[in-house]
Formats: sequence, structure tokens, C-alpha cells
Amino acid sequence: MPKGYSNKDGKPLINPQARKGKVPWNKDKKLPPLSKKWKDNIGKANKGHLVSKGKRIKIGNKHRGKIISIELRNKIKRGMKGKHNSPSTEFKKGEHKGENHWLWKGGQKPYKHPNSSEYKQWRSQVFKRDNYICQFCEATKIYVVPHHIKGWTNYPKLRYKINNGITLCRPCHKLTIRKEAQFEEICLFKLLAKD
Repeated sequence: MPKGYSNKDGKPLINPQARKGKVPWNKDKKLPPLSKKWKDNIGKANKGHLVSKGKRIKIGNKHRGKIISIELRNKIKRGMKGKHNSPSTEFKKGEHKGENHWLWKGGQKPYKHPNSSEYKQWRSQVFKRDNYICQFCEATKIYVVPHHIKGWTNYPKLRYKINNGITLCRPCHKLTIRKEAQFEEICLFKLLAKD
């Protein structure tokens, strides 16, 4: 049974209307500051205490949109200086930049296709040669994309060669991602069989 209720009949022990209009004893009274020992005891009691997901959302919603003064921001910044919340934030220190990064590919920059007339011309020539049909699944009346058989970044001289392109639909083009070497042979075979 909840606190404040009697065990016998389940009626409240204190009438809520009885307190109406009365001033609480601690109104406008400041408590003395907590001692260091007291604060340490509170910290020990809360250590390892897990807050439920619902409670975290409630706390987040309460503080969302609050404007923090510059003075308080600087105070938080000074308090956080030199501290790391978790090992996953270590990458921010620069240990995993450049050659030390796990996705490093020897200084190769990801190169996006420019919107040049040269590229557009190559694209349309590849589509016309393949009759706007996907060369893997032979789907028609579907959105098609040109695919470079030999990679765009690794073979810059072959970028605009028509024999280095093949028409694929989007689902088939997704299959080629990170499997360029395997699909290179298949694409070349398809082109040779077509001729």
C-alpha cells in the first residue's frame, strides 16, 4: 500500500484539504551547505545507479531548449577540460587521423563525378549503346545508371572511354558496391558477348 494510507480501510491518513492555505515550515529558509563528507556519501550512494530510459527522456525534455549563459558555458568547459567520458571519444584527439585511421586508403580522396559536359556525353553514349536496358537483369522502363567497369579513381585515363561503361539499374548497381573486382570480369564478358 502507498505511503500516507492506512492499512485498514485504504483511506488517506491526512486530509489534503487540511493543508490548504497553510505556509510550509521551510518556506524562504536556506539550508546550510552540505559538508564534503556528506557530498561524498551521496556520490557513493548514487554510483552505479541506472536511470531508466523513460526517466532519461523526461530529464532531456525538461532541459531541452534551455538557454545557458556564456558564464555557465565557460564554467562547464573548464570543468570538462582534460576529462574523457569514454574510450570511444579518444579518436577526437587525433590518434585515428590520416594514416592511423582504419579506413585509410593511401591518401586517395573520394572523387565525385563532376557535372561536366564530358561526363554527360559519356553517360548518354553508354545508355544509347546499351539501348537504356540494364545489362545484368535486362530490365526495361526502369531508372538506369552508368557504371564504370574499371574504377573512376583508380583509372583516370579510362573515365570517359565508352568501352569502360555499362548500363545498370539501381538494384544491380548496388550489388557492385565494394565488389568491383568481381563485377569487372562479368561486365567485360557481357560487353564482349554483346559485340
